[in-house]
Amino acid sequence: MAAKKLTAQQEQFCLNIVSGMNQADAYRNSYKVQSTTKNETIQANASRLMADSMVAARVAELRQPIISKVQLTREWVLEQLIEIVEMGKAIEPVIGKDGEHTGDLKQNLAAANKALELLGKEQGMFVDKSKVEVASSVTLTLSNDDASI
Repeated sequence: MAAKKLTAQQEQFCLNIVSGMNQADAYRNSYKVQSTTKNETIQANASRLMADSMVAARVAELRQPIISKVQLTREWVLEQLIEIVEMGKAIEPVIGKDGEHTGDLKQNLAAANKALELLGKEQGMFVDKSKVEVASSVTLTLSNDDASI
């Protein structure tokens, strides 16, 4: 049995989605939609179309090269944060209006601190803790054997 192919409208819908249109606009642009068609109908049809496994697979296929091209890796982000920490902690001379050194030194500790915070969160070091109080009543029944407790 041959695999079912997408219609020209379905393919156009997929291309519109990948180009950044929302589902309703992609549907309007791909199908002949009357001006009297209710927005709810368009949204329902677009949602149903996007839920189709073949359409969803085609959208994923079309997005793959885009994702590969611009995907940020976890490693890259961590490297960038470490670099920001190092740059923020570096001591730099303060340059005056005329380009002369003022004799003062500066650091961007706020940037370093924020980068350290993000690195720590990534490593699970900074977990929000909240105090939870539980009120309960416990009834304890002792037998004669337990009386020595």
